[in-house]
Amino acid sequence: MRKPLLLSAALGLLLPQAAAQLGKPLDKPFNLQAICNNNNGLLGIEFGPGADPAKPGTLVKDYLWVSGRRATSSSPHQLYQIDIHAKGGPKLVKAYNVPAAANRSSWGLRDLAYDFTTNILYGGTDTSASKALFAFDCKNLKWDQTKFILTQTNLRTLRAIAVDPIHKRFYVTSWTTNIEVLDYTGKLLKAYPSSKHGASSVYGLAYIEFGPQAGFLWSFGQGGSTGTSSKKPGSRVVLRQHDLTKGCASTGVMTFSDPSIPYKSGAYPPGGIAGGLAYAMDRHYGRPVFWCLHQASPNDMAAVLEPIWLTGTGCPGSSKTVPLPGMSGDAPYLGNANWQLQVKGITGANTAFLWMGRSVQKWKGIPLPFDLSPYGMKGCAVNSSWDFLIGSSGVKAGIAVVKFPLPATPALHGLGLYWQWLIWDPKMGGGGLPFITSPSCGASLK
Repeated sequence: MRKPLLLSAALGLLLPQAAAQLGKPLDKPFNLQAICNNNNGLLGIEFGPGADPAKPGTLVKDYLWVSGRRATSSSPHQLYQIDIHAKGGPKLVKAYNVPAAANRSSWGLRDLAYDFTTNILYGGTDTSASKALFAFDCKNLKWDQTKFILTQTNLRTLRAIAVDPIHKRFYVTSWTTNIEVLDYTGKLLKAYPSSKHGASSVYGLAYIEFGPQAGFLWSFGQGGSTGTSSKKPGSRVVLRQHDLTKGCASTGVMTFSDPSIPYKSGAYPPGGIAGGLAYAMDRHYGRPVFWCLHQASPNDMAAVLEPIWLTGTGCPGSSKTVPLPGMSGDAPYLGNANWQLQVKGITGANTAFLWMGRSVQKWKGIPLPFDLSPYGMKGCAVNSSWDFLIGSSGVKAGIAVVKFPLPATPALHGLGLYWQWLIWDPKMGGGGLPFITSPSCGASLK
């Protein structure tokens, strides 16, 4: 294996870019505590269409929906409707009391899930109070008891919730326990153990129902990183991708949410701790986004992040499959000596070369993507600039890995990385060059 070049020097020459950088903040954090009053902390978050309370029955725009714990033992828990992109700045549109059964819990509703096919918002609570998923009609702006779902969950709390509206499935979990799969009648279909999904202290879930990485589940946890015990900034707001076709196993793709959010009490590192998680198309940013709720100090806040990390396409080699890039060794945070990049599905290949660059727009003045078909590599392209050869690796069992320890250099925080694999596949036929390429990837350093 070729040793990586001096990473601190190479990374210092790279500049952040605007596309496909997993975990990149797309805006400044939103102070939800300043918007939502009369609560003792915010818990769940979702984003989706709703009506104007002055004219219920007609969907008018997208709103941020947030669940809040009651201010006193005698007051009700709340669901907040927020116009987060209002012209004059974010504003509270209306607060709704939660159903009576959810008020039996001392916490109220936890994470939220939005079904865009019905415009129904779902939330759960402690199962000692109720095993139901409560349904709020965002078009008519009222709780709809006819759509409440009594579940067969074995969890103590319906803490984290995601919905797959196409296949009519819910994914629910609480902390470091099973991720359960429920159908729309509440029937328990299966459970993925924590030993399989690998997430820790989970408070939020999101299902990716559209976009370039559809079909994956993401968890948002208050731990599960090698940086958690040392209180690395952001290490209590950990995003992790799960492959539902492989028993909800962690793919190795991880990032932190926004570590700039303060936690001034000192109990937790900057970034605070994870609350709810949402994945949605946000027309204000013109792209799908993650909305992450941070339980922080002195104020609970929301971060909006780039969820996409693949750019462009790859081309198949002798294995007849497109190379699949990945990562392992925890999230890409500064000082992580264990981070490594990998590529799978290249059983016929001999050697893989890892290129890193600064742009997905141009390479040496050439617009990207740059088609390599005229050069004997049919269907292949340079998707991101090949500015540095970071390393190379032999292929074993169809996988190549290059270690990429990240320096603990504060000036590199927020740096956007792009990388792509060029793979030598000597078993290819057809008379072209015996090389293939993977899609490009991008991530923001935390």
